Amino acid sequence: MTPTDAPPDRRERNRRRVREALRTAALELFSEKGFAETTVTDITERADVSRRTFFRYFESKEDVIGNDLRDLLPRVLRELESRPRDEHPLASIHASVLSVVPEKGPPALVFRIGRRAELLPFGRRLLPVLMQWEQGIAATLLVRWGATPAAASEELRLRATVTACAATSALRCAALYTRMTPTGQFTVDPDIVSVVTRALDIIAEGCPPPG
Repeated sequence: MTPTDAPPDRRERNRRRVREALRTAALELFSEKGFAETTVTDITERADVSRRTFFRYFESKEDVIGNDLRDLLPRVLRELESRPRDEHPLASIHASVLSVVPEKGPPALVFRIGRRAELLPFGRRLLPVLMQWEQGIAATLLVRWGATPAAASEELRLRATVTACAATSALRCAALYTRMTPTGQFTVDPDIVSVVTRALDIIAEGCPPPG
C-alpha cells in the first residue's frame, strides 16, 4: 500500500466530517430560506460549529456551491464524452448534466433557488467555476468532433466555446424567466427543468424571432 492509498487518519476523518456537516447545513438552508437570506451564522448554527471553523473550510457561502460544482464537472464531462456522436451537442450537454445530478446536488439546488426567484450567485467567486465548466465542456466537444484544443481550427474552437457557453447560460436564463413578482406570484409556472429544456431548444433553433 502506497502512502496515497493509506486510509485517512482520525484527524483527516474528522476534518471530512466537519466539512460535510457544513456543506449539508448550507444546502439545506439555501433550499429552505433561499441563498440570499442564508448567512454564514445560520450555517454554523445548523452545523453546530463556530464561524471560525466555517472559514477554515470555505471562504464564503458561495464557495460551498463552487466546490460542489467543481466536484461534479469531471462526471459531467465523462458522461458527455460517452453520448452518441450524432446527438445534437446541446442535447448531449443537457442529458449529461441531468444524468449525474444528485438529488440534492448543485443543479438541483439551482432549480430550488430558481423557484425562489433567486438568480445564481455567479459573482466574483463563482465566475471562475462557471468558466471551468465552459472550458471543460468546450474541450470535450472538440474531442467528440475529432479534434483537440491544440489542433482544432479557430472556427471549431469558437463553435465549441459558443455551444458550451450557451448551454451553461440556460440555467441562469431559466431562473430569471421564472422570477417572482412583488406580490409573491411566479410570472410563469416555475418548472425550471422544463424551462431549461425549452431554453436550449430555442438556442438550438438559432433564436429565431417570433412569427
